[in-house]
Amino acid sequence: SLTVSAEEVAWLEEHDYIITIGYMDNFLPYCGTDENGNAAGIMVDVINEAFSNINSAAENAKTTDQ
Repeated sequence: SLTVSAEEVAWLEEHDYIITIGYMDNFLPYCGTDENGNAAGIMVDVINEAFSNINSAAENAKTTDQ
């Protein structure tokens, strides 16, 4: 279970839910760049899952705190 505080939700909203992530290129299967210039590797799945959890937790926090 992931909990996001009201302060963290405010920060995410202030930054339009944009979080920049850097990664090492050419380090597959963990991370890299595909032929179209998109991020590739296991890190894509991990980051997508993490952001999905953050978005869900943020939505829950907004409805709980109001």
